[in-house]
Order: sequence, then C-alpha cells, then structure tokens
Amino acid sequence: MRKPMPKERYQDKRGQFITIKSCIFNRVIFIRAGYQAECTYPLNRFESEFTFAGEKTYD
Repeated sequence: MRKPMPKERYQDKRGQFITIKSCIFNRVIFIRAGYQAECTYPLNRFESEFTFAGEKTYD
C-alpha cells in the first residue's frame, strides 16, 4: 500500500471519507468528514481499514 500523504482522501469500509493531515513515525493523523477533532491510527491499522480515494480538491 502507498504511504498516506497530506491532503489525500481515503474511504473506510462504511463509505465515509477522511483527509490525511500527516503521516510520521508510523502514525497517521487524519480528520473525518464532518468532524473537527483529529484522529490518530498506527500505520498498519490505517492500511487495513482504509482505501485510497484520491487527492482532496478545492472548488
């Protein structure tokens, strides 16, 4: 799997989107759509629970 990069979007198994803030020291920090608080997952858990959905675009 590719390494998550800032501003990339991923989708979980329920179809909800998240946006990556950073990926350092095998930790992925992201924000879920509709939430303000950051979430942190270990890289291996993140890779098993999310699929790449593209880079975030601003209209």
